[in-house]
Amino acid sequence: MANFQNIKSCILDKDLKKLKENIRHTKFTELLNIINHLPDIEKVLLFEVLDEKQALKAFKLLSLSSRKGIIKQLQHEKAAKLLNSLPDDDRTTFFENLPSRTVKELIALLNDEERAHALQQLGYKEGSVGRLMTPHYIAVKQNWSIGEVFDFIKQKGKNSETVNVIYVVDDNGVLIDDIRIRDFLFVERDKKVSDLMDYQFLSLLVTDKQENTIELFRKNNRFALPVTDDKGILIGIVTIDDVLRLAEEENTRDIQKIGGSEALDEPYTQISYTNLIRKNAYRYRYGKI
Repeated sequence: MANFQNIKSCILDKDLKKLKENIRHTKFTELLNIINHLPDIEKVLLFEVLDEKQALKAFKLLSLSSRKGIIKQLQHEKAAKLLNSLPDDDRTTFFENLPSRTVKELIALLNDEERAHALQQLGYKEGSVGRLMTPHYIAVKQNWSIGEVFDFIKQKGKNSETVNVIYVVDDNGVLIDDIRIRDFLFVERDKKVSDLMDYQFLSLLVTDKQENTIELFRKNNRFALPVTDDKGILIGIVTIDDVLRLAEEENTRDIQKIGGSEALDEPYTQISYTNLIRKNAYRYRYGKI
């Protein structure tokens, strides 16, 4: 493995140009052998410079522990390309051997089509909340300051389905509270998230039936509800627009009652579905829900 030392030196020196050159002159079988003999942190740098075809081919042949180490440390863009390119069955096998919290984070990297396939393959049955949820939300820790929360929202909020509700999880990812964003606006930045918590929240189980969510949203006047697995770990949220769409698909009049729509200025039987969503979103955003 004469080339091993050359590649190893390039990685240690972080000489990406020379590393790419060495890779270009290395047969794939030898390259795979080299990858297997590198610690995870060095594998990651190697994967950062591999082209997409090589990276996918190598990733599929690595051990589960190596895959875990690489995916956790890869830049999101590269990790997303790997996961989106994996065949469904390979990706499912990979996910099934990971903790729920990790799977949730990785599913968030998938595009819409691949995410739907992944959720189906993972056993979230058609008609279950698992098929309705989105993994894009804001979760914080109870020991964070309010200032840290706002900094985090600025950093991650663009990718979130909503920032109207902030979810609080413990160190294991277990949901322990949900707090409306407006509650954060009237306290000092040095206050803690725990100062706002009452530990009272509603949540959905990932295996719950979708139709049950309609009634839950209607009765509790919610814009979004968190989704947990059977251990209480937060893995997604369901938002009102998804529930409204579901209600319309089921041709039910519950669509007219969800999310505080009773104060709309058009008759329920005449308002369009699009306007209903728009009006409810406006009312929630400006504190009317």
